[in-house]
Amino acid sequence: MKTIFEVFDEYWNFHSEISGMNLPYQMIPPQMKDHTRKSKQDGISCWKTIPSTFTDQEIEELETAYRNPLPTSFKQFLQFKHYINFKNVGAYSLDFFDAEPRKRFDEWIPSLKSEFEPFINHKYLVIGTFQDLTGVVCFDGNARVKDHEFPLVLIDFAFEAIEPMAENFEDLFTRIEEHLKSWKKNKLNR
Repeated sequence: MKTIFEVFDEYWNFHSEISGMNLPYQMIPPQMKDHTRKSKQDGISCWKTIPSTFTDQEIEELETAYRNPLPTSFKQFLQFKHYINFKNVGAYSLDFFDAEPRKRFDEWIPSLKSEFEPFINHKYLVIGTFQDLTGVVCFDGNARVKDHEFPLVLIDFAFEAIEPMAENFEDLFTRIEEHLKSWKKNKLNR
């Protein structure tokens, strides 16, 4: 089994191969612009992942906003790389919150407080959305587990359905790896 980081890198390497890392030029932070690749469309540029600048202090502030500790694996993930649009991941069409430099800190915490307070009040640590914004992907902070490696759940915005998603963050990336293998196979067979 590959690590979270290996799967993450493989995902973006594949995306790069199929020209999936393109955005309007003005939406890409300067340090993430990939000048080694050219887009075929006017006004569109390529971007690349870069080493994360997320600090231990920022993670502590994020945990304060969640009012709960974060899983160790997720904290390590946050400190691995910056990315844009980690979306349509896996069978659930998981859309992680964007993690551009400063964006995740400057926008994530206010959105937790304004948009996701009901989830936080129930110890659900929102890390993204799923299926065209019909619900959220959360760590279940109510679970008693080692190192806070909480299970992930899908919750609709009405709190009418809570569905298990993965045993923990590492298990989620095992599922992402399976989806990626299938995606690559389908692309190769075209």
